[in-house]
Amino acid sequence: MNSASNFLFGYLILVFFSCTKEASTDFSVRLNAIPNSAKIIFHEHNLIYTMDENGENITQITFDNSRVLEHVAVSHDRTKIALNYFSNPSIGGISSKVLVLDLSQKTIKHILPNFEMAGNGGVDSDAHGNIYFSAISEFPFANPTTIEEYKANAGANDIYRIAFDGSGLLNLTNTSNYGEADVSVSPNSNYISYMATNITNPEASFTEIWIRDINGDNPQLIYVGGQGGISSVHDPEISPDEDYVIFSQVNSNVPPNFPNNPLANTAHDIIKVNLAAINTITVITQPGPISIIPDWKGTKILFLEITDKTNPPHAGIALINQDGSDYQLIKNGANIGKWIPN
Repeated sequence: MNSASNFLFGYLILVFFSCTKEASTDFSVRLNAIPNSAKIIFHEHNLIYTMDENGENITQITFDNSRVLEHVAVSHDRTKIALNYFSNPSIGGISSKVLVLDLSQKTIKHILPNFEMAGNGGVDSDAHGNIYFSAISEFPFANPTTIEEYKANAGANDIYRIAFDGSGLLNLTNTSNYGEADVSVSPNSNYISYMATNITNPEASFTEIWIRDINGDNPQLIYVGGQGGISSVHDPEISPDEDYVIFSQVNSNVPPNFPNNPLANTAHDIIKVNLAAINTITVITQPGPISIIPDWKGTKILFLEITDKTNPPHAGIALINQDGSDYQLIKNGANIGKWIPN
């Protein structure tokens, strides 16, 4: 499985299956602590690493690469890591499960193992010791056969919050007409942002960017994207000053990357929207590559860039200023970087 296939599963799976149930008991595992100087966490070949913002001083954190990882996020006290992985890689994100790694106790724990899915599109944490992710507790239809049944299953996908120790589960969206994913927490832990698909019209399937208060109140529609693979929107992130939201959008006006790979034959741009004037839109990245999964800290934005437009093609973590200047590829081969909280 190549890097593009690894992360795009969650966006392109169109059918729903039941997931394998796994035990939630803590068990010991080999783990390293996160160095005080580390700024970025990422995974490569399904192992988790940290590095500085120049792509240097790399430290290996995990040593078991038996799971296909998607996203990783660090707790604000830097002692725990939440991650999601695909328990059935052949169906990707809809088989997603959430794990918590305790770096001080050197243990691993499954969160909500009996949920049908938990974590598709990402995991994030707040300053109060909570994890946020999309999840499906139970499919309304275990074996859907009609459009209505598939729609009901898709609408079962909500955003949840839970403490790192597995307590305090709360459904933050609880919608039936939308399927939510790609959740993120603002740097000040005041808001969540996420992508939602309106499943009332399966032929259109428009994707939208939303924000809510951290407790799930006051939902606000920020941006309406298009259909998957054409102009869909993904992975929103709120700026540190909470004045902007960035996200990726499929750009069908430029030649796709990797045309022979159905899981990676798109191009994505990273878009910035002013929350005070949501019709004010700025494209930050250059059109052409797959520029996705941004993460914002200070004036710097991390993102995953995958492209066949360079010689040789590359897939790795890039860094760019919020105004689109000073682009650099800081770690080729790395997958889905995220800033580590201070």
